[in-house]
Amino acid sequence: MDVDRVDSDNAIQLFEKLEARNPDKKCIYLILDNAPYHRSAKVRQWLERKDCKIKPIWLPTYCPHLNAIERSCTGMSHIINSTRHLQNLVMLYSNFYEKPYPNNGEISETP
Repeated sequence: MDVDRVDSDNAIQLFEKLEARNPDKKCIYLILDNAPYHRSAKVRQWLERKDCKIKPIWLPTYCPHLNAIERSCTGMSHIINSTRHLQNLVMLYSNFYEKPYPNNGEISETP
């Protein structure tokens, strides 16, 4: 699903697709963070439908260590902040996604 921004409507579309792709499932557990679009009245109302298969498991507030996306952003931030000579986005992608821990965690500076 490709969207320009994440909002309540897009979250509901994702939930609908999850249900449609899993017609044989009685229950689909989905771990959700506390993003405003997950907690909106519109999403809550959709999740409270009697025939809703999606059962949310809410992450506790202020627990970024439990959220995989937050951990990814922290790792990315570490790479950006500890590298003075990051020349372009291609190098960033290579250092983070293809070799998450290059040189045993040491970031080499480019001359």
